[in-house]
Amino acid sequence: MPTDAITLCALARELNDCLAGGRIDKVYQPESDEITLLIRAKDENRTLVLSANPSLPRLHFTKTKKENPQNAPAFCMLLRKYLTSARILSVDLFNNDRIIRFTLTSKSEMMDDMTLRLYFELMGRYSNVILTLENDKILDVLRRVPLDMSHTRRLLPSFTYEPPKNDKISIFDKTALSHVLEYVDKTEEEILNKVSGISRESARELIFRASASNNFSQTFIQEVEKLSSPLNPCFSLDKNGSAQDFFSDPYLSSNKAFQKTESLNEAVDRCFADKDLSNRIKSKAKHLTQSVKSAVQRVEKKLGVNLQKLQDCERAEEYRIKGELITANIYRIQKGSEGVVLQNYYDENKDIKVSLDPTKTPSQNAQNYYKKYVKLKRTKETVVKMIEENREILDYLKCVSYDVESATRESDLKDIEETLVDAGIITKKVKGKKVVEKPSLPIKYLYKDTEILVGRNNLQNDRLTFKTALKSDTWLHVKNYHGSHVIVKGAELSPDVLQFSAELAAFYSEAKTADKVEVDYTKIKNVHRSPQKRLGLVLYTDFSSVVVKPNEHKEYIK
Repeated sequence: MPTDAITLCALARELNDCLAGGRIDKVYQPESDEITLLIRAKDENRTLVLSANPSLPRLHFTKTKKENPQNAPAFCMLLRKYLTSARILSVDLFNNDRIIRFTLTSKSEMMDDMTLRLYFELMGRYSNVILTLENDKILDVLRRVPLDMSHTRRLLPSFTYEPPKNDKISIFDKTALSHVLEYVDKTEEEILNKVSGISRESARELIFRASASNNFSQTFIQEVEKLSSPLNPCFSLDKNGSAQDFFSDPYLSSNKAFQKTESLNEAVDRCFADKDLSNRIKSKAKHLTQSVKSAVQRVEKKLGVNLQKLQDCERAEEYRIKGELITANIYRIQKGSEGVVLQNYYDENKDIKVSLDPTKTPSQNAQNYYKKYVKLKRTKETVVKMIEENREILDYLKCVSYDVESATRESDLKDIEETLVDAGIITKKVKGKKVVEKPSLPIKYLYKDTEILVGRNNLQNDRLTFKTALKSDTWLHVKNYHGSHVIVKGAELSPDVLQFSAELAAFYSEAKTADKVEVDYTKIKNVHRSPQKRLGLVLYTDFSSVVVKPNEHKEYIK
């Protein structure tokens, strides 16, 4: 990834052109390592993301909206105190390194003018956001670095902000860079060892561009200046045609395909917004995934034990026959015998050996066999029910696992957690006061003036079907697969609306990749909760079916 000082310099120049003179209206912290600034600049509202995510640190404008916590973190509150209504004076690359500096002016509590600086270090797992006064005295830090964690830098309130030390020469120091290029091999390794602020990919590109020139060092420096300006912003495409990485200018040394954008910010947003959301959802879903996995393992173990018990119970009929044969031949059996061979009139009078307890009478031995028969028969009835219950739970857990995999929002994960708590699979830990949260909302579609609702998980499915929908509404669900409940509002259902809704039901299911999917539909009055009372599980009658091809119909989302 060329997220180096060269590309960040181009990004800083573009941000400065867009934000200089702008006003910060609101500050949010949707993630523990991410700050969102709502900025009014040049008669336009913009949302700027500063993400210190260790795996995807980034800075760009975005149109993606994230849910914010009900209680803002302490660092967010401090930023609101100092930055709300602050004016952005400039945005630049600081110290010729991977640090973007915002210089701002605001009002103090005494309404005096004050200058602030917001430093954003994009350095992988060391990425950080630091707010300082004009003299670089730190007000606070997103990730504090106490004395016992670093002997070189102390990122704590009241300390003076100092950028990371670097012994290499800067990629923007033309004199020193020219000297180095004259005396080192024109290889990536040599340049990376001597020069800071440059990635391997950018070093390869600069060498490629300068190699065709008679004056290597001069062309190299000229190309650095060219790449550090957002002249031809674009992003590269992976083999699936998805945005992979952003560039200030197409890199000619690579075999990648590039797609141009109107701005470098747009390229960054296209590359990382969806990846960041996906990575964060997966990270937050880990404990749910592990909980479901552990529950599946427990149920599968119980199922195995019960299946073994059922196999043992198959001997019940053998014990009954032996008891009857002893009773029928009791006059021939002497007390103290350890066994006897009898004719089995249940199997063409073939001989069968019957073991006996020599300390008991023949009658007592017969009763022992009858007791074993009755016990195994009673056990079999219980075990069959337990096996059926185990399989139902496994099927339900597969449904929950599908919900976890298809979750796209943090509220979806909260719903799934509530579903697992309701099913008794996990115990929810309550910390402090219980906060009443707003119920998460289903996906809403509007097609030909008809409102269509799609549940995102079992909890939403249950709410939609048994609380939101009216008896006259139409209910749809994919046949023989786990998926969303789809509700079509209104008593009348035209053929085209039915087709549209069925395609949604097929898309929001495990069968979304199939070419043809069968979808059942019926009126809400025919849908009932399953006897197990688990969220999302239903029984339905008087239904019809239609075969469709899955389609998200994203353009109709309300």
